[in-house]
Amino acid sequence: MENRVESFTVDHTKLNAPIIRHCGLLDIPNWGNLVKIDLRLRKPNSDSLMSSPVMHTIEHIFAVYFKETGTPKSKIWDISPMGCKTGYYVTIINQSERTVQEVLEDFRSDLIECFEGGLKLDVVPYATEIECGSYEFHSLPDARLEIESLLAELRSKDGFPVVLTADKIANKES
Repeated sequence: MENRVESFTVDHTKLNAPIIRHCGLLDIPNWGNLVKIDLRLRKPNSDSLMSSPVMHTIEHIFAVYFKETGTPKSKIWDISPMGCKTGYYVTIINQSERTVQEVLEDFRSDLIECFEGGLKLDVVPYATEIECGSYEFHSLPDARLEIESLLAELRSKDGFPVVLTADKIANKES
């Protein structure tokens, strides 16, 4: 097939995690572009998938940081959880002269700040019946554990590599 969805063209047996992978670019003349990121937090097809309540809680933390309380360098258009429970797709608005590499590096920096803020929360933001379609389906304690682990990886020497092409996805040891 010529017009395959990008994520289905990646060999998931070689895709390691965590990783910040560039997976799409939409140029918009006289405006800028949208940069799509595969924020892969768990290795595909493994026994260590994130639970749905953890993914849902982290999604709310992302929304608050990137849309309301943080001071991100990244202008987020959308963050969508992956159905396979291994991460999120993130779409970033790039109306500057930044390269895709710079956009991904800025997002990596923002992710650290976002997760640090998430650890300070006492309640899941917007987790009421009025604000959330599945408001009881959260776990802040488990999300904190996940975030602590992800922060440790982000801060490590080789943590969360930024990858621009699909041929470099197997860059971390399993």
